[in-house]
Amino acid sequence: MALTDTKIRKAKPREKVYRMADAGGLCLEVRPSGSKIWRYRYRLFNTPNMFTVGEYPVVTLAEARQTLMWARGVVSEGRHPKEQRTADMQAQRRDRELLFRHVAEEWFEKGARHWSGDYHTKIRRLLDNEVLPQFGDEPLKSLSVDRIHEVVSAIDNRGSPTTAIRVRQTTGSIFDHAIIGRLVDVNPTLPLKRSVKRPRVKNARALEAYELFFLLDELSRSRSYRSTVIAMELLIYTMMRGVELRRGVWSEIDFEDRLWRIPAKKMKMRRPHLIPLSDQALELLREQREYSGHGSVIFPNAKDPSRPINNTTINAALYRMGFKGSGFATHGFRSTASTFLNEAGWSGDAVEMQLAHEDDDEVRATYNQAKYLDTRREMLVWWAEFVDSLRPAP
Repeated sequence: MALTDTKIRKAKPREKVYRMADAGGLCLEVRPSGSKIWRYRYRLFNTPNMFTVGEYPVVTLAEARQTLMWARGVVSEGRHPKEQRTADMQAQRRDRELLFRHVAEEWFEKGARHWSGDYHTKIRRLLDNEVLPQFGDEPLKSLSVDRIHEVVSAIDNRGSPTTAIRVRQTTGSIFDHAIIGRLVDVNPTLPLKRSVKRPRVKNARALEAYELFFLLDELSRSRSYRSTVIAMELLIYTMMRGVELRRGVWSEIDFEDRLWRIPAKKMKMRRPHLIPLSDQALELLREQREYSGHGSVIFPNAKDPSRPINNTTINAALYRMGFKGSGFATHGFRSTASTFLNEAGWSGDAVEMQLAHEDDDEVRATYNQAKYLDTRREMLVWWAEFVDSLRPAP
């Protein structure tokens, strides 16, 4: 007959241990001391065993029966409940000791092998300034949707929606890494994908002809370092991204074939890119060779020649020339060239290829690199002559 709380409370100690059966192998062991212990009798591999569930009344009748259901399930899978309980407790202890910081650093170390220098720096800064101060010392499995949402919302409310989105994305990537490593089962950032409204991207605007004339005039009279002026003029002539120019090294320049060969690892789309060089671009590069000394970097940092110029150098020079607040920045050199070339009737495909814009078909992208190379050579020669025609008379 199944036990009741009344029967258990009225059970008195005897000279010897005795047991009161419940059901399913569960029994209450009453000891001469008066203590009452829940026990589960079972057989595993044809051997009788006894598992201690807990002491009454700390473990109630209902709780003992609930534990019995768990223990019987463990036995049915061929394991001893005591060993399973120990393993579960050790796993819980590991979960408490496994901090988000540990997994984040492991994820960063793995990803850093494949990231570009700039991206590596951005992620490191985001981790150190935003992610780890909030989540770093919390157990990985304790981080919930609500906790992450609280942090992401606070960043958004302070007027930094882009940072809020990056924190969510980075935290999500770390949890994806943890899932692959079987450290967690779910990613708590998934319900937060639309929790922050993405700000509208403001693309750098293109210059009108009179503004390009003004820029060229300012460049001719600029008080910036000559290397900075050369960098800006190369951006005009080549249509390359600022980051690609800043990180350029002399081994990429092929003076004989008149090409700047950028390896895939430095390109946004991770595909190698060829940039035809006009006479004007080659002349600027030869001049810059004298300023860069014997180092490998084309535009070395003044304080540390082994590193390139800072990513704010060119924009700062533009601001000094009167472009602050105008909506024109480094990326605007590309927009300006693209606008003029398209209006002049040059092939849109050739313009896009020169800009190294995305093409989902890698084979087609490689084919187009070769197919439009001659056209791009002619196009950049025309563009360089057009730019020079706008320069003010000496």
